[in-house]
Amino acid sequence: MPTAAFVTFGCKLNQYETEAIREEVLELGYREVPPSEPADVYVVNTCSVTAESGAQSRRAVLKAARTSPRSKIIVVGCSTPSERERMAAIPQVTLLAGNEEKALVASFLEGGWRPGEPFPPRDRDILQLSIARYEGRTRAHVKVQDGCDGFCSFCIIPFLRGRSRSRHPDAVEEEVRRLVENGYREVVVTGVHIQDYGGDLDPPVPLAELLRRVARVPGLERARVSSIGPRAFTPELLEAIQDPVFCPHWHLPLQSGSDHVLARMRRDYRLDDFRRIVDVLRERLAEPSFSTDVIVGHPGEEERHFEETLAACRELRFAKIHIFPFSLREGTLASKLGGHVEPLEVRRRARELARLEAELALEEKRRYVGETLEDVLVEGAGRDASSPAAGPGEAPLPPLEGLTRRYHRVRFAAPSPRAAERFRGTVQPVRVIAAEPALLHGEWAGSPREAG
Repeated sequence: MPTAAFVTFGCKLNQYETEAIREEVLELGYREVPPSEPADVYVVNTCSVTAESGAQSRRAVLKAARTSPRSKIIVVGCSTPSERERMAAIPQVTLLAGNEEKALVASFLEGGWRPGEPFPPRDRDILQLSIARYEGRTRAHVKVQDGCDGFCSFCIIPFLRGRSRSRHPDAVEEEVRRLVENGYREVVVTGVHIQDYGGDLDPPVPLAELLRRVARVPGLERARVSSIGPRAFTPELLEAIQDPVFCPHWHLPLQSGSDHVLARMRRDYRLDDFRRIVDVLRERLAEPSFSTDVIVGHPGEEERHFEETLAACRELRFAKIHIFPFSLREGTLASKLGGHVEPLEVRRRARELARLEAELALEEKRRYVGETLEDVLVEGAGRDASSPAAGPGEAPLPPLEGLTRRYHRVRFAAPSPRAAERFRGTVQPVRVIAAEPALLHGEWAGSPREAG
């Protein structure tokens, strides 16, 4: 059998699309091997949201070329013109395409298109990719939207993925049904700019209606929305997410706590808009947790603006803050703005925000010490620690790890050598005995629940 390896960088959309490509390639008769091994075909799904992610993508292509010099390397995804030029010079790269061509990968491998020829007319686009499972994961992402009309100053994504487009709700609902039938308890509704979902459909479909349809899929136990802005929370959406299938965790990307910087970023809200939505969600939902993204050092961010961001994060009490030091990307509005912050100062601010993030995360997690959490979805064995040995003279067992509905990671002792395999994908009760910023530590609360 010919062999294929898959490498993915970047966002949850890329991860979803790689899984869809993977399923189509394996259906052609390929056998999957790890990217570290020689393969007949490598599929590298690139990311270019930052300069570093673009460089990592190119290094992965070079590594594949060295690992298997006679391989075909298919490169798809986001890349800037200069990054594409450098990757095109690698001899093993036989297909170098963007995001829309991801739906053509299987056709290319079947011989339906050859390098140097014009791309064939598309009989399907990227939104028609679909999945039946999410290899190696207990939670499945479901892509519902692509592209963005926002054109924030720092972001290159609209130039790489195009304008906002929505997937038909029938296709979304069918995919969720298929995933549930294949044993997935939780799905994550994913897109580039989900709050714009449905406006381009004929007739338009509100995001609230899509989420209601997802929630009604028989057998689905948990659902999340990957990232969503304040403008999305219409009265209809607030009503739809009252359904108990939606987890009480919301990722709301703040980006900055300064109205001055938000305006320079071209965000479609101000801090008071953000506060209002957080207050409404805390009022209507049972003790929700919130995570966010913050960009540090955007052009025009002075020290007083950064202090406003620190104050906003303290006030809003985020359980997790993903910190992004500003990265200049060619072609974005921010690349033309004045007021660039010195790199050393950007790193200092990022460290200060990281200290606050650890403080807030620990404060959030300490609330659960002594409680029994009934909702820990086991993902498998922990990667960087061990439980006590199963018996005298035996090797330590890797602990189990899982996620709560509020998106807190929990680590607890494995009861047997095969526990990760036996309990993966089950929901277990865990008593919390200690907390650290990134992790809750616990122990079994009662007897383990078998997969049912």
